[in-house]
Amino acid sequence: MKERISFKDFINGHILIKGFELKHLVFIILIIVLSMIYMKNTYNTVEILYDISVLQKEISVLRNRSIDYTVQLQELGREHEVQKLLKKKQIKLINKQTPIIQIVEE
Repeated sequence: MKERISFKDFINGHILIKGFELKHLVFIILIIVLSMIYMKNTYNTVEILYDISVLQKEISVLRNRSIDYTVQLQELGREHEVQKLLKKKQIKLINKQTPIIQIVEE
């Protein structure tokens, strides 16, 4: 008759001495190694996901900054803003009163 294996034998390590488990020692070691690899892979995945979330937040901040700069540049590029800046720096600019004429060849 087979001898029953108790939890106490498993904890004490007597299970490895009994013979039945010696045949499966390689399998047990393989399971332990694979579980360690799985844990390391999970840790790396979590770390990569954290880095991705940090980079996405940084991208959104930079995108907002880019939109702000674009709006500021558009405001500075308006004709009345340019005229204000030229007056402030005391630069005289003559505006053409006559419209530009386009010459079309026939």
